[in-house]
Amino acid sequence: MKQKIALIVALFTPLMLVFSSIPATEAQQYTNYEHDKSIEKVLVEKRKGSGSYANYIVKICADESTMKLGKFLIHSDMETMTLDFNRTLAKGECTFAGAVIKNQNLENLGASFLN
Repeated sequence: MKQKIALIVALFTPLMLVFSSIPATEAQQYTNYEHDKSIEKVLVEKRKGSGSYANYIVKICADESTMKLGKFLIHSDMETMTLDFNRTLAKGECTFAGAVIKNQNLENLGASFLN
């Protein structure tokens, strides 16, 4: 079951990236996802055949109440990307966010909402 979910997410992520705006945001303030229980890592792996890129996908859930999603950051030790959601998640609903991101160390990958 987890493999099917990972496969679906891996297939959906490139489409999401193509249709989303991804400007550079190095000067933006953000907090790490470990302090936000609504964000969960789903897939973190090095891309085969490329030494400095990784697949990174997180699951965002509105567990406690309705959640408005605006800008969401995915960051590594080498790069930061901003995803614009502009949608609302009803209580109990989840969505996925991900990117192929340049990095050196998988431990430094993180995700957060813009403050």
